Amino acid sequence: MKKQSEMINVVHHDAQLPVTKGYESFFTEHGLTFQSTGHYLTTGQPDPAARWVFHVPVIRQQMPELAGRLFPLLSALSLVFRVPANANVHGLILEGGLGNHETGKVLSVYPRSAENLSALAASLINAIGDLRGVAVPAAERLSNCLYVEYVQHQQLTSLSTGRNLAISEWPFNNFCPYPTVKTRKLIGKSYLIMAQLKRDTKGDVLKCLCLYPFWKINWCVLKEGKRNQCSDDHGRTVRDRLIWQQAAYEQLKNNVALPVVHQVFGSEGNDYLVMEYVEGLSLHEELKRLYNGRSWKNLEIGVKLQVTGYVLAVGRILGQFHSRGFLHRDLNPENFQVSAGQIVPLDLELAYDLIHDIPSPAFSLGTPGYMSPSQAASKKPEMADDIYGFGALLLRAFTGLAPTKFNPENRPALKEAISPLTGSRKLGELISACLNPDGRLRPVLIEVISAVKLYEAMLLTGGATDGPAGHSAKPLLSETIGKALASLLSPPTVDGRGYWLYHPGPGASGVANPVRMLQYNHSLFNGIPGTLLVISNALASGHANAGLVNIFNRNLAHTLDFSNHHDLPAGLANGGWGLATILVQSISAGTVFINPDHVAVIRRELSKTSEEINVESGLAGKALCLLTALDIPQLADLEKELHKTITAIVNRQQKDGSWVITGPDGKETARPTGFFSGISGIVYTLLRYVNRFDDGITAHAARKGADWLLGQRYTANAIGMWPVKAKSKLTDPWFGIGYAGIAACLIRAWQVFRHPPYRLAAEEILGSYPDGLHSNYQSAASGVAGIGQVMLDAYVVFKDVTWLDKAISIAGNLLNSAFREANGHIYWLEGSDTRPTAAWMNGSSGVLDFLIRLEQPERTGFPFKFN
Repeated sequence: MKKQSEMINVVHHDAQLPVTKGYESFFTEHGLTFQSTGHYLTTGQPDPAARWVFHVPVIRQQMPELAGRLFPLLSALSLVFRVPANANVHGLILEGGLGNHETGKVLSVYPRSAENLSALAASLINAIGDLRGVAVPAAERLSNCLYVEYVQHQQLTSLSTGRNLAISEWPFNNFCPYPTVKTRKLIGKSYLIMAQLKRDTKGDVLKCLCLYPFWKINWCVLKEGKRNQCSDDHGRTVRDRLIWQQAAYEQLKNNVALPVVHQVFGSEGNDYLVMEYVEGLSLHEELKRLYNGRSWKNLEIGVKLQVTGYVLAVGRILGQFHSRGFLHRDLNPENFQVSAGQIVPLDLELAYDLIHDIPSPAFSLGTPGYMSPSQAASKKPEMADDIYGFGALLLRAFTGLAPTKFNPENRPALKEAISPLTGSRKLGELISACLNPDGRLRPVLIEVISAVKLYEAMLLTGGATDGPAGHSAKPLLSETIGKALASLLSPPTVDGRGYWLYHPGPGASGVANPVRMLQYNHSLFNGIPGTLLVISNALASGHANAGLVNIFNRNLAHTLDFSNHHDLPAGLANGGWGLATILVQSISAGTVFINPDHVAVIRRELSKTSEEINVESGLAGKALCLLTALDIPQLADLEKELHKTITAIVNRQQKDGSWVITGPDGKETARPTGFFSGISGIVYTLLRYVNRFDDGITAHAARKGADWLLGQRYTANAIGMWPVKAKSKLTDPWFGIGYAGIAACLIRAWQVFRHPPYRLAAEEILGSYPDGLHSNYQSAASGVAGIGQVMLDAYVVFKDVTWLDKAISIAGNLLNSAFREANGHIYWLEGSDTRPTAAWMNGSSGVLDFLIRLEQPERTGFPFKFN
């Protein structure tokens, strides 16, 4: 029987976890039985009629004491509760590693619907006593270490935040008044918040006006440390880190140009470091601005010299630190500000005084990619740690790519990648030497600075290019695809049970902390069905082997089993139509042999409908699935459902050619232009229908929609621009919500109607991308792989080799920026991710899908075959 709820999430948390000391012993010590549900251990299923959950956000060091206090009480009361599976998950929950919606939910207690909530809260508070905990953003605070949340449903690992729900009765007046959501405006009576510069689970960074003294109002920055965050095994919290930053500033201020640190103070349980506001961009943002989607080899000499100057400035600052006996230990470009052409270091949190061994031990950890192996292992700091961090900064500055994309332990591959990306063999050797896993073999700072100065001189004289051309995409395609497919057969993209792993859902976004825990996902765009689609394309293209077939069948069975026990919502991206799509596509490609069970699943999912109209979650997505389903004789009768769906889409078109798009709350949104959630995806769907059925009414609607898209173009600095929504100037270059998706639609509009303005507009969009397009974002939905797919569409439809050449150039950069394991497996890391995901739209599989198509551009289309 299927589990029913108000909302079923296609993400679930049963992925096999890293082996660490588990919390099972707490249950056995108290004679309690439990069940393992992936990230958590639980004593049972909560009362489905209950709506309240208590959360105890205790710090990791006090978990044994909490278990001793609460487990007997909860057992005596026969209450269901859950805890993290182990200390590793516990730490992730505290610091936002499972997403902001799960932050602080360490021990969760599920009362029965008829429970005396006030009495239970009193008992819990009494038992918890003086234990320390962090804040729980999604819940209301009843005491220092107890929070309560009102939820819509009781899925253990998918609790919805209750802060926006109307609560008819508040049972906790004895502890705190009825909750009201207030926007923070003033901190400590003196600091007026004007902007949030950074959102972080452990504490935000805020731009404020200092109102005291009133005759000297000025800008400042508040670095926040939230209640009990960063608690370590030495009794220190984030407050100690803020105090240390002030102390480090006092010791360095006469030698290093630092922002003035004014004070550290506490307010409402949080602590704040007050420092001078420095106008400008972070070095990270400045590098993005200068690169502007280009590779290092495509930058002008003036820009290269500017970047090299920034690198040397950081080197000088690092030398000033070292001359005072200090290590920096966090040389992430985000921690340096470019102000009036000067580099200013901002963050001293991880600084370390080598001479006096302060702080002892050094605070952990650092920024992934910029931490040496020794620092990541929390070993005693040494000069070589800063050389590693500086080398990572060189890699970021001279390639435009995050250092996490590369594998320093595979040194030959690292040099082989960096040299063509920079055009300099010497730079490749220098950066590789700095990133040597053995600190004893790294160069000293003066040697690194001298090498960069020599490179600067060579730039001025035109002799800086001595590197190889790098990987040419076409000759190496088959080999690369084979190695990337092999990475889908084993960790880290696969768990111990042979199932692919994915990042958590959207609840994890919006905070600075990277989401490090992977899990299962059964959505097409970012889950198992999407990876199945890519492997199906690979098998159909001739990349067959027994391992691929086995893992394909294993994961298909896993997702089918999930769908048979959960009522998937309607939708292509995150719902049941995505599952139907992979079945239909795989059957059509011959990857899966059709059977009655498959037909039943396809019919079951396609019987669902939606009030939305877009590709992502609406009728356009359903129509795309139905169009492919008609290729299967056993599903030919679904043609009626297709015509009905297309008619519904056409009937809802507005007079101007657009459609009213509603959000999840049912309210109309500004009309988005993008492919997944907007007008271009709807028009693309109608075009695909017209290409098959030649229906006049639908053709008229498709043309009106395409003309509406043409009308959204505006000009800025004599350049044509395409907004993400009507009446907006905000743009996005990617496929999912940006103008690459508009180009994909207009290419097909020209294919169907041969109307010249459609081709001109599509080519204008594609021509706006720089030669050698290059980015940290490499995925299909929000990266260069998606743009490469649209370039291939243009080549196939327009028969213009220009677009094939651009696609090959993109592929070459992707080959040089792949993470290469020692065993030869390769994959791509999105943005600054440190762990790969097998996702189609936002993971490594999307890059792989682009490379597979590059071998035979006419064989498939993107996101699906058009003809």
